[in-house]
Order: sequence, then C-alpha cells, then structure tokens
Amino acid sequence: MLGFYLSGEHESLPFSEVKSILEAYGLSYEGEIRMKQLLLIKTDDRAVDLIARRSAYAKEIFSVEKIGETLSDLDVKIRLSKRFRVRCIRIGGSMKEISCSDIERRLGGILLSQNPGSRVDLNNPEEEVVVFLSDMMVVGKSLVKIDRSALKIREVSARPFKHPSSMGPVLARAMVNLSRVKEGDLMLDPFLGAGGIALEALMMGIKVIGIEIDERTAKGAQENMFSYGFSEEDFRIICGDSRFVKLDEELDSIVTDPPYGRGSSLRGERLQDLLKEVLKNVLPCLRRGGYLVISLPHWLNAKDIIENHNLTFVEEHRMKVNRSLSRKIIVLKR
Repeated sequence: MLGFYLSGEHESLPFSEVKSILEAYGLSYEGEIRMKQLLLIKTDDRAVDLIARRSAYAKEIFSVEKIGETLSDLDVKIRLSKRFRVRCIRIGGSMKEISCSDIERRLGGILLSQNPGSRVDLNNPEEEVVVFLSDMMVVGKSLVKIDRSALKIREVSARPFKHPSSMGPVLARAMVNLSRVKEGDLMLDPFLGAGGIALEALMMGIKVIGIEIDERTAKGAQENMFSYGFSEEDFRIICGDSRFVKLDEELDSIVTDPPYGRGSSLRGERLQDLLKEVLKNVLPCLRRGGYLVISLPHWLNAKDIIENHNLTFVEEHRMKVNRSLSRKIIVLKR
C-alpha cells in the first residue's frame, strides 16, 4: 500500500488530485483510507513517479508499513540495510498526548534491534522511516520527498506579464490534473487570461489552445509561455471571442477560470449568459469521455450553464477567495 502525505491547503482537492492523476494513466486503486492530510491506497508502483512529477499538493510518498492507535499497538517490522533515521510528523495538532521525540527514539531502537547491519544517522541517512500522527498513527518508509518550491518560480508575481485576476500555479496545476489529461493530450482554455492554467499544462507536457478576447492580455500570455521556454509548437493562442472562434481539433479536456471577481471584466455581459454561449460553441469539440474543469463564483449555479450538454457531474470543491467571494471548482465529464 502506498501513502501520500498531502498539503493542508484544502480539505478535499489534494485527495481528488492524486486519484485523478492515477485515472489519467489508467492505474487502478483500491482500499482507500483517508485521514487528515493522508491518503492510503493500494495501487501500482508506477504511481510514485507519476504523483511526484504531476501533483500540486503531494508533499511526500511512502510505503505504508503499519497503522494503529499507538506504537505499542503496532508490530512494526521494517527491513533496513543502510544508515537510517526515524522522522515523526504531527499533522494539524493530532495526537497531542504522544511525544514525537519519544516515538523517534523508541522506534529507532526497535529497528536497530531488527536490523543489526544498519545504524542511525540523523544528518545524512540513506533510508528514512516516517511516523505520521494523524487521525491514527501511520508508519511508513519514505520513497519520495516532493520539492514543491519549483512552483514558486511560476507564481503570478514571478511572471513577466501579470494580471490582477491571474490564478496561481498550485490551483492551476490541480485543475489541469482534475481533467485527467496526460502528455501529448490537447487542452483548451477558452478564457486564457495571462495563461496561468495553460502554463501548468505545458509544464506537464500537455498541448494547449488558449482563447483570449483582449489583444494585450493575449500577447502577455504568449510572453509568459515564451519566458518559461515554450514555443509555438507547444501552444496556440487565439485572440478572439470564445463564443465564436471555430476549432477543428478534438479536445481531450477543457480547463478554465472565467472572469469574475475583482480585477475581471465581462464587457457588460452577464457571466451565466457568457458561459452558456462559450460552452455551446466549444463543448462539441470535447471528445466523449473528456473532462471540463471550471472555476465558478459561489453564487452561480452550475446547473444553469451546463444543462442540455450531456455532461455528467463528477465532483465539486469550494474555497474562499476573499471576504465576499468564494469559488467552486466543478469537474464534469462528457
């Protein structure tokens, strides 16, 4: 069984993102156990590399060795042959009655007695045993620590062209992953803006078509793509109105964050009317089995814009933007 230590930035999105990535590559999973910031599932070992490369929210991947209430309850037996250390992580104030340093010391002693050829090395270990204190105690062997700092170089403030309503790289990447696309697939963003969603898709080897009505913003999005090393072979930006632009390509997914909230302009249109017309134009290009992932303001009912499109509701995630606005991430399948 594999374990995924997830960011606590959102209560549901990190879990769905992991499973969406597995589904994109046809990897089945079962025996799901969900705890605070931990997802434990039985799946193919190929999931380790896929989640490490793709996920916006995963922090560490480990093999699950034991689950229990306390260390005393667990018959922990882990084979080690090299220098190792035990690391304890308390998640969200869980199990406050248990001392992490005590767990590290006690488990380290147990493992030393089981593995005479190994030794503890706190500074430069070759293997790590990790204990997570969540809804329960989970003991695992660390497989991959994921460096999420790479996302910072694509933060809105780091891009050459900036727009006040641009989406940050973490949520943008998660939305792309929720659409179940993989390398070589074709994604459309009909409200491209400064290209935050498109940029994350390109980083994962996905080809992109973006439509943007404002010429200055379309040029800015192109500048952002070029600045991160992508060429016109990787993406196509169309300056035009998504209600009327005709596409010949078959799309594998549509992922978009339409304009709403501060810093956005609808040019006098009502958002629900605009979305209805845009979806009527672009959804016929979405292949059967393809996904639409869209960010909507909390006050807009998705049923009002997706009716008559033969879309199946998959899931919804809510998050706060500011004091007056929350967004919904809606996932639909054609």
